[in-house]
Amino acid sequence: MMTPDRFAALVAAHGADPARWPAAERGAALALLDASAAARSVAARERALEAALAALPPPVPPSAALAARLGALAPDNDLRGLWREIAALFGGWRLAGTALAACAVAGVLLGATLPVDGGGGLGADPAAAEPSLLTYAILTDSYLDH
Repeated sequence: MMTPDRFAALVAAHGADPARWPAAERGAALALLDASAAARSVAARERALEAALAALPPPVPPSAALAARLGALAPDNDLRGLWREIAALFGGWRLAGTALAACAVAGVLLGATLPVDGGGGLGADPAAAEPSLLTYAILTDSYLDH
């Protein structure tokens, strides 16, 4: 049995021409179309949309001159060249790789040596942080008012 919602989805997906509807659902859809004014309205709207789309002129491709101008404006997507330029800024791949490794090691060491509390955070006594949170809330609220 074809429901009005299924019929609307069928027409939206396949168009108003019953020949384009799936064969397994075509009979039930045609029966609902004959019996229901709402289904006929859905099909009529779809036919009107298809007619309006068919009446539109075909898209015009851009001229060769316009295509060349647009191509000239497009960024160069040569990523290998970009990475070569970045490495050259840092003195080549060996120096850039060494600097990156040193930064990673420094980050790990710094993270491992800091206390879990972070010094002055919420830590073990959340009540100690309440005045600063209240001040932050007041300042944020007054900032958002302006």
